[in-house]
Amino acid sequence: MRIAHVTSAVSRRADGVRETIEYSSAAQLELGHDVAVFGLAPRDQRVPAQQRWAGAPLHILPHAGPLSLGFAPKLSAELKAMAPDILHAHGLWTYPPAGAAQFRRRSGTPFILSPHGMLNGFALSLSRWKKRIASQLYQDAVFSAASLLHVTCEKELTEVRDYGLRQAVAIIPNGVALSGATPRGPRSKTVLALGRIHPIKGLDRLVAAWARVEPHFPDWTLRIVGPDVDGHAGALREMAGKLGISRLALEPPLYGADKDAALATASIFILPSLTENFAMTVAESLAAATPAIVSTAAPWPAIADRGCGWWIEPEPESLAATLREAIALPSATLQEMGKRGQSWMREEFTWASVADRLVATYAWLLDPGRRPSWIVLD
Repeated sequence: MRIAHVTSAVSRRADGVRETIEYSSAAQLELGHDVAVFGLAPRDQRVPAQQRWAGAPLHILPHAGPLSLGFAPKLSAELKAMAPDILHAHGLWTYPPAGAAQFRRRSGTPFILSPHGMLNGFALSLSRWKKRIASQLYQDAVFSAASLLHVTCEKELTEVRDYGLRQAVAIIPNGVALSGATPRGPRSKTVLALGRIHPIKGLDRLVAAWARVEPHFPDWTLRIVGPDVDGHAGALREMAGKLGISRLALEPPLYGADKDAALATASIFILPSLTENFAMTVAESLAAATPAIVSTAAPWPAIADRGCGWWIEPEPESLAATLREAIALPSATLQEMGKRGQSWMREEFTWASVADRLVATYAWLLDPGRRPSWIVLD
């Protein structure tokens, strides 16, 4: 099967979307399929191969005009040269999925669209007028061209239906790489928040909560690690100064082995986000045997049932109370929680299993027969 993944998100700044495409395409390649990824040149023009790209062969597309739109005039010719059996587009509001939809209309190639959480209410509220223009110009046409939508959880299915989309939907979670660093020796007394430093991540609430926790645990540190979006890190530093916080580290993003090591040496991972699609960092923390405190805006209620973390409201009061509870636990208890989470990831969230389900979905579109259990029609 010839599979083309189309996206604008191939640079490190794309975080979870890039990793989803990278690892799922690599796993599909391992299954023996002909797979390629078509994406935009990053802002700094560094080819993602220089950023340790581990996915299927990557076709870097030059763009014309602003990168936020991502007009890639050579996309159509590239897709025509490959002649894929399946088109799988990732993300919304930029040109690459629109270009894939245009190719689908000309060629009849089945077209799958993964919104990656971009249809939730909070995400839709950002740059609302730009999205209205994009909808009229091309995004509505992309939705109508989609043969099937791919979401990662029931929550995202609800968002898709609430938006008014009625196509078949495949509910397939993201996977997680299980080859990351494993802790050697005792964990550091660190709470780690890892991801974009952006208002949507609820980090101001975490800082407010840490101001209540820090005085009671003088040997613990909060690390907030990730790319700074629109200067939000500066706002958090100013807030921390006003609150008298002394053990808060705001750090640039980590990748590869450095990121794995940060997850594997922290005692607790925390995600206070106000909205999430899948929250890849939660799966990564559990894969590193690190228990996690996760906001109810992320689709991880089972983390509490599995005994490997906490699923709580992203409010300063609940964040502070849960942090106090978690930090006060014996290190052996935290380690046992982490082991349970790691076992869970190994059982259900490998990229190989994700690739199997995606390929079975593609096959069903090419030759409808018995519908896979993860595909819903209503």
